[in-house]
Amino acid sequence: MSRPSPPSSAKLIQLLDLGVETLEAYGRAELAAEDCEVIPAKGLSDEALTELGFTLGPVDPVDPLFREATLPRGWQRRLDPEDSRSVLVYDRAGQRRLRLWYKAAPYDRDARISIEYRP
Repeated sequence: MSRPSPPSSAKLIQLLDLGVETLEAYGRAELAAEDCEVIPAKGLSDEALTELGFTLGPVDPVDPLFREATLPRGWQRRLDPEDSRSVLVYDRAGQRRLRLWYKAAPYDRDARISIEYRP
C-alpha cells in the first residue's frame, strides 16, 4: 500500500452498508499502516517538513489530498485513541510530533497535517 485511497466501488458499497464510521475507520487504518508512504498534502510547508527530516515527493496527481513522503528515520505512525480521524506521528524519542487528520467519507473527503509538539 502506498497511500490511503478511496475504496473500490464494491468495497465502498460494503463499507457504507456498515456505516460511515466504518468507512472512516478503514481510511484511518490505511493512513496509519507501517507501509504507508504518503502524508496529507495540506497543512505544513515543504520547508517545515524537510526541516523535520521528511523526504518529500510530489503531490499525487490522481488524489491531490496526499503527497509521497518518507518519515524521518525512527519515526512511527500510531492511531490516535481519542480521535477517530487522526493518526499521530512520534519521533524516535517517543515524543508526539505530528497529527495526520483524514476524513475518508466520500461526500466530504479531506486530509491535513499539523504540528503537535515543538521542541
